[in-house]
Amino acid sequence: MAALPSTRNSAMSSQEAPLLLCQICQSWRSIAFATPRLWAAIHIVIPDQSRIQLLTDRLIFWLKRSGVVPLHISLVSSRTSEPNGDFSPLLEALTAVSRRWRNIELSWPGNMHARSRLIAVTSADVPLLETIKINYLEDSTIGSQTFLATKSLRSLTFPAIDNCQDVSVSWHHLRYLKITSSWHGFLTCPAALQILQQCTALQTCEFAVTDTGADLDGSVSKAEFSLPELLHLSISRGNPIHGSHFFGIVSLPNLQSLYYYESRGGNQSTDLELVRLLPSTPTLQCFTIHIRGLQSASLLKVLACMPNLRELVIWEEPCKDTGISAWPPSMDEKFLEHLTLSPGSNSVVCPLLESIQFQNFSAASDETLLQFVQSRTAHQLPCVGYLSRVVASFNRPMHVDILLHLQDAVSRGLEISLNYPASSPGNSARIYSPLEGTNDGWDWAADSWGQNW
Repeated sequence: MAALPSTRNSAMSSQEAPLLLCQICQSWRSIAFATPRLWAAIHIVIPDQSRIQLLTDRLIFWLKRSGVVPLHISLVSSRTSEPNGDFSPLLEALTAVSRRWRNIELSWPGNMHARSRLIAVTSADVPLLETIKINYLEDSTIGSQTFLATKSLRSLTFPAIDNCQDVSVSWHHLRYLKITSSWHGFLTCPAALQILQQCTALQTCEFAVTDTGADLDGSVSKAEFSLPELLHLSISRGNPIHGSHFFGIVSLPNLQSLYYYESRGGNQSTDLELVRLLPSTPTLQCFTIHIRGLQSASLLKVLACMPNLRELVIWEEPCKDTGISAWPPSMDEKFLEHLTLSPGSNSVVCPLLESIQFQNFSAASDETLLQFVQSRTAHQLPCVGYLSRVVASFNRPMHVDILLHLQDAVSRGLEISLNYPASSPGNSARIYSPLEGTNDGWDWAADSWGQNW
């Protein structure tokens, strides 16, 4: 049994279960109060100071109704809450039941009251904790959170700090690890490798890496190591520098999906480094790349190393190799021609491709896209897959409606979505919502703070 919605924690609102169930009739109210598992998940949005104590009282009441079952909790700041407001009463109520924490999300601006309350929690206080997601804005004290060392932890998300590898975590137990970018520290390539060397059971990894100009230092063993369980890898890099051999000593024999992003493109070192930085693994099936200024030739070299690729996502249109350093770069209108199947050709880039997505394209013509799609759907060639999904987003108006020429392919199962420039929606007013921090938080009327408790 679980409270709806099933995809996220229930908001502290009378418009959602379990509070909604309590309003149907006396019998349903009695059943809801007598069913602790309905109260085991809670989404808490930190309000302004005038409402902190009221929300804390309601939280304590909610937690009592949950009995002794493991808890799923998300605590996030509101657009209406003060950056330096004291919400320690909320944290005090939550830490009082820390032995029942199972899945926890903590997201708020830096706050000294909150830090001191959490630092007091130890690994012995969270024996059931399996998942935690931390996002302390303007905070660099994550290394002081000793409860992260609990051996029950399997999924960890936190912002980068200096010397991330020294955070007290049972790395070898983790299945999921995400280290995001931060104003208060960097995850360098050496630090990332030191962490990965300890994460032998990791299945999914997302790193925001910042190169500092130094290659692997003496603190990292240069002996090759393997992550045989790793299936999904996401690397976002800032300040890419030629000479940072991130994958030089890592073996990823079973990697299935790879996401690669660089925040700065257009320099030659990016083009030179990409081919050796990305792993070429026979099991890789999904590849997403997001680099502005990447040359077509470099991207094609990478794709040539992925013969079993099924899904490809390109977030920025590749550029020409003009031999002239210029920004913005000149986009390559002929890039798609290299992926187009030619009759009698012996070499095919990504022959098993089934799904492709283009974002932020402008130079490629509608006719070129049409030829590419037709070549991948018109004929079933030996050892060549059938393209079944195409998503393309252009930064220019439509010139030719290619859907008129793809009706046969659509009737055979092709899914195609074409997007061209459109007006953007206006900004939403700042109102408090008990659903903030969820996918439903932006479609909400002003809350009445009703008494349906």
